[in-house]
Amino acid sequence: MENFDGVMVAATNFSKNLDAAVMRRFTFKLEFGYLDDDGKRLFFERMFKSKLAAGELAELKVLRNLAPGDFRTVRQEQYYLGEDVTNADRIAALKEECALKKDGDHSAIIGF
Repeated sequence: MENFDGVMVAATNFSKNLDAAVMRRFTFKLEFGYLDDDGKRLFFERMFKSKLAAGELAELKVLRNLAPGDFRTVRQEQYYLGEDVTNADRIAALKEECALKKDGDHSAIIGF
């Protein structure tokens, strides 16, 4: 790594498993947490091109471990099913994505 003449970007979900010698070789270390309420609304509206009603937004805010990739997964899943999809369907699918995460852990960090 020290002899590489360029920009190197790396990502991991296991930064706690890296030793200090590896960590000091990276100039910048970024951590990305789960989306906050504004981020969830923004990703929902942009990924699904749909506005949320107040009740729908309240349901979305309850989900505490949503990441951008969850919205992409749901969008792709519903695209391949080829059915008419409502916001309620989208929120239900996002709830399922949250339930698949390890023990519903809301504190995990995403990224390197």
